[in-house]
Amino acid sequence: MSQKREDNAAVNRHTVGGSSATPSPYIGWFLLTPGHHTGHRGAGLYQPEILERAADDYVGKYVQVDSGGLSVAQLREIRSEDIRGVVRLGVTYLLTVLGIMV
Repeated sequence: MSQKREDNAAVNRHTVGGSSATPSPYIGWFLLTPGHHTGHRGAGLYQPEILERAADDYVGKYVQVDSGGLSVAQLREIRSEDIRGVVRLGVTYLLTVLGIMV
């Protein structure tokens, strides 16, 4: 009986040693995974915020068009600033989409 126990103990030591040596080349990937998941979820949760900001800050104010006594050049300048803001938010949104796909 004692010979069988010794054989089992030797097999268990070999199994445990072999399984602990297998993941060692991948430890960097194991450590990177939580950060990747956190970034992935953060980007997914940030997308509605980007859309809300674009709608509230840039698009929503054009529901009722009123010149408010401004000249055409001033209105054009305001409009171009708003378009630049929407483009900036669009690029940010695109980066979050690409980040989620990776």
